Amino acid sequence: MSRTVAAFAAALLLAEVTVRRVPAVAQRLGDLSAAIAARLGGRAADPARQIEDDAYASADRWATEEARFAEEEKLRAASMNQAARLYIARLRGGGGGAPPR
Repeated sequence: MSRTVAAFAAALLLAEVTVRRVPAVAQRLGDLSAAIAARLGGRAADPARQIEDDAYASADRWATEEARFAEEEKLRAASMNQAARLYIARLRGGGGGAPPR
């Protein structure tokens, strides 16, 4: 039983990594799922429209990530600036970097 579960988990892991790392497989699976959804929904599949929607969604994700990273970088730079000022103030105060009492 445990070997079966382990084999199933390994197969799922391999499938997940393959879909993430090989864009052609992910694209084919996306096209297949769109076709199945279109058949179940009773309308014709439009792969070109799906590709365009995917491209816009991907661009939106990248823009969001870039904005978040830019904000984090500003905070990190401000924090480093603050730490440098504090260190210099301690050196000038003669504390040798030790916190004042």
